[in-house]
Formats: sequence, structure tokens, C-alpha cells
Amino acid sequence: MENNTIKFVVEDGGTGPIYGSALASGLDVTAHKILKVFRGDREIDPENLKKVQEGFNERGYIKLRSLERILFGTGLYPALPENMELQVRARSGMALKRGLSVLNGPGTIDADYTGEIGIILYNSTPFLNKVEKDERIAQLVPAIVTRPDIELIRENGPIDQQRIWISGHDPYKDDRGEDGFGSTGT
Repeated sequence: MENNTIKFVVEDGGTGPIYGSALASGLDVTAHKILKVFRGDREIDPENLKKVQEGFNERGYIKLRSLERILFGTGLYPALPENMELQVRARSGMALKRGLSVLNGPGTIDADYTGEIGIILYNSTPFLNKVEKDERIAQLVPAIVTRPDIELIRENGPIDQQRIWISGHDPYKDDRGEDGFGSTGT
């Protein structure tokens, strides 16, 4: 039987992840601190970041500007079994009602990552969007991972013949072939 226990080191003042309901798939995580802020294509400088972090701690919230991205620290440091990952996903209510989404979602936290879990929130609206300290901002969905052996085939000759040999089918004799990005319909 494989180990399915996930452990978290929790920073002082941090909140452990929790399941929001009895059968929830994901563990809700909270906004503990601010690690980075991007406005447009620029990261704010360290001096301004320090002021933003202090304001977040003093007021207990931050307002994301339109199209702004903030990397929130959760205060959680994972220890995962080797056969598991955590998938970082948006909370549906925040996305629908407030236009806040998790970028790079689903994100992946690998079994060998032991640093602080960070959540990138993005304000997709033209309005200011308030995020409170310790508010649930994302969910972590545990998933079992398989790591198959990889075999690279380097063969002389036309690439199409190599692909037939690898996959066992001729891409020119089926309906799909190399088509992707909407080729099977909408």
C-alpha cells in the first residue's frame, strides 16, 4: 500500500489547508502574504513591494487593479509522497462572481518541491478587486502521478515513417493525423 499522507509545515500565523465540504476534492488555501506584484508587464520593485506587504498586513486586505497579477504566499510548505502531485486550481465562486482566476491553472506542485506554495491571482475585470488576508483563494487537488519510462527513437529516414513505427498507425489514414487545436470540432 502506498503512502497517501500529505504533510504541510505551516508558518506562524498561517492557516492549514482545509476541505470545504465532506466530499470536496480540493483543499482550500488562503492568502497569507504577498510575494510578488505585477502591473502590466512589470514587477514592482522591492521597495514598493515591501510597502504593499506592510499595507496588506495592517489593513487586512489588498485591492487588485484591473489586469494585475499578485503572487500570494500561503504560508504552507508541502511534503508529498513520491507518487503524488498537488494541482492548483481556481475557486469557482471567485472566478464567476469576482473575475479572479488562478493563472497557470491548473498549476502543478511536484513531489520534490518543498518551498512555500504560492498562488497567482489575476483580476480579469476592469474594477478593483479586494482580497482579504486569510481569505480562501485557491484549492489544491491531490493527484496520483505515474512516471513511465521514456524511450527516444532516433531513426534515419522520413519522420512520417518513424511516427508510424512508434504509434502503430498511419496518421495519413485516419481522420485526425496531425490536426490539433479545434480539429475535432467545437
